[in-house]
Parts: sequence; C-alpha cells; structure tokens
Amino acid sequence: MSTAEEALAVAQIVSASECGSASDMRAWLVKCAGTLLVPPDNTEAYVLIHAVHAVRFALLTNSGLDESLDMVLDPALLQEVRVFNESGELHVWRTDNGFAWRTLQDATKTVVADDTHFQCDYTYYLWGNHLGSDGRTLVDRDRGMQITLPIVGEVDSPAHATYTVRDYLGYDRDGQVRLLDARLVSLDYKGR
Repeated sequence: MSTAEEALAVAQIVSASECGSASDMRAWLVKCAGTLLVPPDNTEAYVLIHAVHAVRFALLTNSGLDESLDMVLDPALLQEVRVFNESGELHVWRTDNGFAWRTLQDATKTVVADDTHFQCDYTYYLWGNHLGSDGRTLVDRDRGMQITLPIVGEVDSPAHATYTVRDYLGYDRDGQVRLLDARLVSLDYKGR
C-alpha cells in the first residue's frame, strides 16, 4: 500500500459512550469536524445527515451545530453523516459495532503523492428546479418535493442545486485505475 493509499485508509470506531445520545453525537461531530474549520478561509462546513427516517442538510460553524438536528442525529436512527467543505471531509457511517469514521483533508494530507495517484472532481445535480421564497428551499414543482439547503440563492428563481464530489484514484499493479476514496466538496446553485 502506498503512502497516498494509507492516507485514505484511516478509519476509527466511535464508542457507544462517546455517542450514546443525539446531543452526544452532535457534540462529537462538532469536536471532530473542528479541523475543517480553520479561519480565515474555512469558517463553516456543510453537513449531510442520512437517518432511517430523513435526510437533512445543515451548516456547521464555529458556533456549533443546530440543536434542532437532534431528531436525525439519534444514534438509534442515524445511518451516515458527512461534514465537508473545500478543505476536507469527516465521514461517519454505521457498522455492525456502532459507527466508524475517517477524515480526508486536502490541505494537510498529500493524497496525490506520486504519478500513480490523482484526483478528479465531478458536479452532480440535486432534484429541484425552483428556489422558494426563503432562498434556501429547493422545490421540484413537478414532483411535489422540496429540500432545504444550507446555502442561499436568489429568492423565487429557477435554479438547480449542485454538489461536487472529489474522487481519489490510483493505478493498481496491472495499470487499471481504481477508486481509493471519494468525498463531498461543495454545494452550489446554478441558475437557468
């Protein structure tokens, strides 16, 4: 395994005592994601939460994470969390033994260490085609769905929300490209 692959393979187990309740999980996320919040350039990060009953976006700032998210941060219901910005990502996922996590930080880890490793960014669209009156709620009028995002766009305007994914790739011994890891990078609105 190369140095670049080792930098991507960091995963740790979160103990039940650290995250026994939703407020414990929120505090643990704020503590562990703190390395992504480095002033002056990175004072906030986006949070994507997948629970059994809901998917939520939120914003993490130096002030913390909104307590209203406790309903989706309940460890009994939580499946996955990604806290991300341009500089890195904290990824937490459910395992048979609780939760595992890893961080990727582009600024501090030399992920692309040699000629056999590289990264590619891809932009994808979220469902929705119009921003609501609050400038945060993306609505798909044809499907009757909506999602609230932690970014503000032009109020009552046609828009498409996008997210960027960074893939970390490397060549194996046979010269085949393989995916080493991937992370979320950003959220944005693209007008029509």
